[in-house]
Amino acid sequence: MYIKNSDLIKKIAHDMRSPLSAVKSYADMMLMFKDEPDEVREKFLHIILEASDKLNSLINELDNLAQKE
Repeated sequence: MYIKNSDLIKKIAHDMRSPLSAVKSYADMMLMFKDEPDEVREKFLHIILEASDKLNSLINELDNLAQKE
């Protein structure tokens, strides 16, 4: 199956936007709700870390794809 470059770029952008949005949203909430219990803040941090790992994985896949060309 052949995918046009523009379609591939749109898919990559879409796939990267979700974890990036999670990182930003939960970081913003941590700043807004500074008085939340440590358990809540720790949960937010875990979500940020998971989303960051997902984004890093997507970037690594892109890098691997670029090296194959």
